[in-house]
Amino acid sequence: MGRLGRGLVAFLAGVFPLAGGVSAAPKAPAARANLEGEAAKLHDVKELVFADDVGLFLATAEKSVGKKRPAAKAEPSDPVSTLATAWARKRKGDLPGARALVKQVLSSHPTESRVELLYWSAARELGEAPPEADAQRVLGVVVEVPQARGLDTLAAYADGRARYFNQAGGAVVWEKTEGDECDLAREVVRTAQAAVDLTPVVVRRTPYPGEVVRLTLLTPGGLRVKEGSFEEIGAGPLSPTLENAARLLRVLLDASLGPDKKPPPASP
Repeated sequence: MGRLGRGLVAFLAGVFPLAGGVSAAPKAPAARANLEGEAAKLHDVKELVFADDVGLFLATAEKSVGKKRPAAKAEPSDPVSTLATAWARKRKGDLPGARALVKQVLSSHPTESRVELLYWSAARELGEAPPEADAQRVLGVVVEVPQARGLDTLAAYADGRARYFNQAGGAVVWEKTEGDECDLAREVVRTAQAAVDLTPVVVRRTPYPGEVVRLTLLTPGGLRVKEGSFEEIGAGPLSPTLENAARLLRVLLDASLGPDKKPPPASP
């Protein structure tokens, strides 16, 4: 391994363990059923960072408002209602009608990366492939890193938004689109774009295999996945992406913890 690979491994090893300091685990004892329910909710929310499961997204949206959204009327300004209506048409066998609604939203060029990715996932499921010019455009990157008590998941999107879920159940949901944190999120995506041709395409996402670092590139054409050790990825074309992801994690933790609770700096 070259110097960059060794330096990256040391840098990342100093950053990702810091995530253990952010925890949303309940302080009071709770019933096992409640804990399992919360774990299931967190699992579903984490799955949404990939923006590749329309059914899960709609089910989660329904739970969040406590009732089903009306599927009879599609509002272009509300992508959730429009997608719910499209999927209602799909269930009734009206595939042309479902495609028309999905195309309507995509033609409006959604400003939120996850919304665009979700609609491209819907389009593919309805048999509509993206144009060649769009297919390999990276709109998001998800980094999964094994930890002693579970899995750390960091997602960065082209619009500057980000998500972070740590091994202990803590989370950071970054909804801003301007600022240093957002610039770093975009840099994660930009460096991944440079390696998109070298990252294998997967037909369907599989469960995390454990004991490896996994980078998933989110594109309108589908998912591209690279798995390996820190050393392997640090020596490959996604090395800058992984390094920027670690930097993004640090600034997200700094921003969410506040000045009095910042973890100690890691040595690069």
